[in-house]
Amino acid sequence: MALRELLDFGGSWPQVEHLCAHDYPPSDSPAVQMNLARAAGREQRRELRARALERAASDPALHWQVVSEHACDAAATNDAQRARHLADEVLAHSTDPFASARALEALGRVELWSGDNAGRSRGIRLMEDAIRSYRALGSNEWAGFALTWLGYAGYYMSGDHDRAEALMREGLALLRSPHRQVTVLTFLADVLCERGDWAAVDAALDRASELCPDDFVLGWDYIAWGRAKEASARGDQVGTVRWLKEAAATADPWIDTVGGTGFLAEGAQLLSRVGDVAGALQWLDKALSRPLGLVDPFHAQCEILAVHGDPIAALHALDRLPYEDGPWEPRLEWHLTMLRALALLRAGRYAEVPRVAAAALEQGARVAGAALRRDGAAEPLVLLAPLAAAAGSEVAARLLSPDRFLVQLFGTPTLRIGDDDVAVPAGKPGELFRLVAVHPSGVPSEQVIDQLWPAATPTAGPKHLRNALHRLHAAIGSSLVRRDRSRLLVGSAWVDVNAFRALARSAAGGAGARPADARIHAALSLWTGVPLPDDVYHDWAIPIRGQLKEDRVRLRRLAHDSVRGSWPQGSTPTDGQTAQSIRSRARSRMGDEWVRPPTDR
Repeated sequence: MALRELLDFGGSWPQVEHLCAHDYPPSDSPAVQMNLARAAGREQRRELRARALERAASDPALHWQVVSEHACDAAATNDAQRARHLADEVLAHSTDPFASARALEALGRVELWSGDNAGRSRGIRLMEDAIRSYRALGSNEWAGFALTWLGYAGYYMSGDHDRAEALMREGLALLRSPHRQVTVLTFLADVLCERGDWAAVDAALDRASELCPDDFVLGWDYIAWGRAKEASARGDQVGTVRWLKEAAATADPWIDTVGGTGFLAEGAQLLSRVGDVAGALQWLDKALSRPLGLVDPFHAQCEILAVHGDPIAALHALDRLPYEDGPWEPRLEWHLTMLRALALLRAGRYAEVPRVAAAALEQGARVAGAALRRDGAAEPLVLLAPLAAAAGSEVAARLLSPDRFLVQLFGTPTLRIGDDDVAVPAGKPGELFRLVAVHPSGVPSEQVIDQLWPAATPTAGPKHLRNALHRLHAAIGSSLVRRDRSRLLVGSAWVDVNAFRALARSAAGGAGARPADARIHAALSLWTGVPLPDDVYHDWAIPIRGQLKEDRVRLRRLAHDSVRGSWPQGSTPTDGQTAQSIRSRARSRMGDEWVRPPTDR
C-alpha cells in the first residue's frame, strides 16, 4: 500500500500499524511513525511521536509536524496556553504546509472555547483557514473532520443549528473512515435532537449503527449516548436509563477522561429531565468526585437543584457559577437563565420571575427555536411562559397560543390579540365571551342559551345568541369565538383560568416526569386577582369560581408542605471549584481523547 493511501486510511490503529510496518519499517521511516501517531490512541500516540521526534533532527518538516500535533493535543485537553505557544511556534518557524494547517486548527479550537464572541469569530476564521489548507493538500479526511468540528463547536454550541448541520453533512461527505463517519453521525444526531427532528435523529443513529465496526467500542458508546439523549428529550425515562447504562458499561477508558466527566454530568441532566432524581444524583456524585476541574458537573447540579431540589440553594449555586459575564454559547446562556427563572418560581418569588423568564424565552428563540418545544427539557419554559408573556415576551405569547390570543380572567378581564390589548365588551357579549372561554372543549349552543337567556322562547333564544355573537365579533373580531357545528369555542386562545385548572390537576396527581411543586407554583403565579369578577352573580360562574378557590387553598397548602431542604452533603460547589472559569472548561466531545484522529496529511 502506498504512503498516500495510508494517509487516508481509516482503519483501527493496529491495522494501520501493521500496514505501515509492512511497507515502511518504522526504524527507517520517521514519517511513518508520525502517521502511526495520528492514527493511534492517546498513550500510543505519545510514544509513537516520541519515536518520530527522536529521528526528526535532520527533518525540520517532521519536527514541526510533531510540534503541531502536540498543539492539537493541548487544544483538545483545553490547555489553551500551551496550545497557543506551540501553534505560534509552528506558524513562526515552519514552512511545512501540513504542520501549519494543524497549528491553525489548534488555534481555532482554543479560540472557539475562549468564552467570548470575539474569540468565537477568530476561531471560526482560523478553522476555515485550516480547512482550506487541508483541501489544498488533498486531505479530505482532515478537511471533513475539521468541518464537523467547526459545525459542532463553532455553530451548534452557539445555537445556529442550520449552519451546524450543513457543515457536518459537508464533512461527512468527505470522510471514508467508518470510525469518523460514526463519530460525525452521532454529533449530527445531537443537532437534530435539539431541533426535535426525531425521524432524522433515528436515521442518523441507525446509519451510524450500520457503519460502526464491531471493535470500535467508542463508536458504540457514542451511539448509545445519542439514543439516551433522544429518549430524554422525548420524556422516555425507561429508554434514557437503558441507553445510559449501555454507554456507561463500556470497557473503553474514555469515561475516565475530561470528556468522560462531561458525560457523567450530562447523564445526570438527562436523568433529571425524565424525573429519575435518584439516578441523576448518582451520576452527579460520580461527576463531582472527579479531580478534573470542570464546570459541567456544577451546571448539572444547578439543574437538579432548580428542578427537583431546594430552589434557594439553586439560586445560590447559579450566583456562584461564572456565567454572568456572558458566555458566547447561547445554548448555555438560555439554559442557565431558564433555571434561574424556574428556581425563582419554585421559591415563590413570583414578582421576580417575569423579567428573567422573558429573557430565557427570548434567548431560547435565538438558538434555533430550542425553547419552543413542549417536550423534554423545554417543559419549564412552558410553565414560565405566562409570566414571560406578562412581561411582554412575544416568544412566550406564541408558545402559549400560535395566534397570540391571550385571555386573562383573574382580576380585571383582559384580552390580548397579537400586540394589541382589546377591551372585552360589556353586557351579554362580554358574558358570552367569558362563558365560552372557561370551557376549553367548547360549550353547546343550547347550553349557552340556557345560561344566558334562561327565560327565552325556543325562537328567541337562538336570535339572542346570534345578536350577541355579532356584537362580540364586531368588538374583538370573528376569529376568536367561533362556531363548530352546534358548539361555541375560543379557537387557539390561552386562558389563564384554564391553565390554572390544568396545572392544579397535574400538580395534585404528580403527573409526568416533572416535580409537582413546579406546577404548584406555576399555577399559583397565575392567580393575579379574583376570578371572573364581572360574573359574581351569574349562576354559571358560581361553581367555577368556587372550585378555583378550593384549588388555590389546596395548592397553597401543598406549596407550604413541599420538602425543600434535603440535599446531599458536599454537593454545593466550593469557591475554589467555581473559580474555574467557563473559558477553561472542556465541554466538547470532540477532544482527541474521545475521537480517533484522522491519519492523512
